[in-house]
Amino acid sequence: MYDFHHYDEPSWFLQHFDQWDNWQEATNSTNVTVIISEYQVISIDTPDGVASFSSPPSQKLFFPELFSAIAEGVYQLGAERNPNVVRMMALAPVLANYNNYESSPNTVAYTTNDTLPSASYWQQWLFSHWRGTQTLPVLNTLGALNPLWWVALIDEPSGAVYLKVINSGNNAVPLSVNIDAPYTTVNGTILTSGNLNDYNFFNNKTAVYPRPANLPDNGSGPFKWDVPPFSSTVLQFNM
Repeated sequence: MYDFHHYDEPSWFLQHFDQWDNWQEATNSTNVTVIISEYQVISIDTPDGVASFSSPPSQKLFFPELFSAIAEGVYQLGAERNPNVVRMMALAPVLANYNNYESSPNTVAYTTNDTLPSASYWQQWLFSHWRGTQTLPVLNTLGALNPLWWVALIDEPSGAVYLKVINSGNNAVPLSVNIDAPYTTVNGTILTSGNLNDYNFFNNKTAVYPRPANLPDNGSGPFKWDVPPFSSTVLQFNM
């Protein structure tokens, strides 16, 4: 198993959505698996495309923002599409004392009597809460990846199908889903906010927080929904 660490700007994570597609074949690493034990958006997109922990304050992030969660989520989708390669992922750094820290941003900040889960934390929570047990093939007949990104999974014990979809663009994007089996209901959980630069703070811990998605009632036909801009969503199709 290879261990990868990625601390970068948001565009890097979007550009590497397909990093693990056919990775074993392309690198002559038959049956080799991967753990991404550290990854996180640490800065805004920089003029030279290089992010570092020593970036100036104008570029470096103190708290993970909504765009951090979106970019990290896209990278997660790419990994979830390739479970035969990527076996484990973990954001880092995870915990930091708000009054005495060595680096930023951090997934969860804390004080003596309080904790602050970040936008990045809630993105991790969202995808880990609806994990599925197998990935499913998706036939895309209209549109292309970017700004919509997706992966489909099934939870075999319950039979539910999960469609994880991220809109990294600034406009709503129409989505139409046909599943080759009847479903009874669809519910969704969405992570978004009013501004791409929103972040959680001690006096507003839920600026970027998972909430029930406002979904249309499509009956039993194709599911159609306009995916909101700058959002990460899990749709659960109950079969």
